Amino acid sequence: MAAADVSKLLRMVGGRWLHLVEAGEEGLDEDTVATLTIELAKLADRIDVACIAHSSGGAP
Repeated sequence: MAAADVSKLLRMVGGRWLHLVEAGEEGLDEDTVATLTIELAKLADRIDVACIAHSSGGAP
């Protein structure tokens, strides 16, 4: 799986969780989902930055 696909997947998972919370899905804590979504986005950002650095000849 390509790194770009992984970062896209991480963002999609977070977005889906937020959608479920907004729809009133039972058993999901809004604060926890928000925190996890932020962390998934940060991880996706780090993957993107590493890919950009690698493709431009920077440090991995």
